[in-house]
Amino acid sequence: MSAKINVCVIIKDHFDTLRDDRDNKLSMLDIFTLFGIPIIIVISVMMSKYIINKEFVSLVVNFASIVTSLLISVLVLIYDQYSKVDVDSDASENDIKVKKRELLEQLFSNVSFTILMGIVTVIFCLILNTFTITASGYYEAITFSVADYPITMSSSLFMPFILFFLLEMIFTLFMGLKRLHILFFIR
Repeated sequence: MSAKINVCVIIKDHFDTLRDDRDNKLSMLDIFTLFGIPIIIVISVMMSKYIINKEFVSLVVNFASIVTSLLISVLVLIYDQYSKVDVDSDASENDIKVKKRELLEQLFSNVSFTILMGIVTVIFCLILNTFTITASGYYEAITFSVADYPITMSSSLFMPFILFFLLEMIFTLFMGLKRLHILFFIR
């Protein structure tokens, strides 16, 4: 894969923000909250045999697109604030400035990850929209063959991914909001 479109560094940097401040180890509670809970929700929805329809997909695309475009502006603002925090030799304010820079770096990583989740969500929704829609608004299955083996793809294949990435986006938004709140009150 081209280094210019490789997003692994965004994912790695996001995971690095899930460290406990006390011992700098990955926080299992944070990982469970941000990844385990969405997986549990997706499995629960799948077990209830919920099938997404056109209106739900349209709502998800609108939400993800709007939030993603707004977050790109937020990245610019975070970068601007980061460049304004000068760490200098004044020891009394230096600790606060270092903490602000660290928090802005984490926030930048979280917002970048949220944008990535939004883009992936929209891509899955766009692929799903290539399916034929029934009169009731649900997606029909697509069957095609590869080397004489029939493969059936249905909306139930796409639904867990769409829901998971959407939940990742929402949970990371909450985490970023909390970090913004903390950043405002650092004195």
